[in-house]
Amino acid sequence: KANQNILQQEINIRKHIQAELAYSEHQFQSLVETLNEGFGIVDAEGRLTYVNAKFLDMLGYARREMVGKKISCFMDERNRRLHKKQMGMRQKGIETPYEIQFTTKDGSIITTIVSPRATFDANGRFQGSFAVTTDISALKSAEKNLRRREQQLREKTMRLQEMNTALE
Repeated sequence: KANQNILQQEINIRKHIQAELAYSEHQFQSLVETLNEGFGIVDAEGRLTYVNAKFLDMLGYARREMVGKKISCFMDERNRRLHKKQMGMRQKGIETPYEIQFTTKDGSIITTIVSPRATFDANGRFQGSFAVTTDISALKSAEKNLRRREQQLREKTMRLQEMNTALE
């Protein structure tokens, strides 16, 4: 009888822990899926194992078109090389944010900031990484327009100075 009570208590404790874990998983899933930033997980070979809705929206793909493929499949050659270098850094535990461009399904390019975190197993072996990805394409476009306007302003200023000199 005493053993039965101990066993029942253990079963109840495990059920409670499982319920808490399921709730925690649900909370995490809800958080990640509703982020206003892209979120993805890659394995040690750089294959996507998870992408959230925002990342799918940023690149224009369906989940089935991305999960299982290497993240580098969604980049041009220059950005593939950059990503490979970054993955090497991740394997060493270096987790510095970096800028990289992705090619969307419709062929356009988006510029992003990737904030990565490496994952390691209990023995310290690299398992992959996850990252929050922020689309900064609009910011880059605004910077480019600002530089162009600054250049135009410098040119106009030079012309005005030349005209003032000529008038004097």
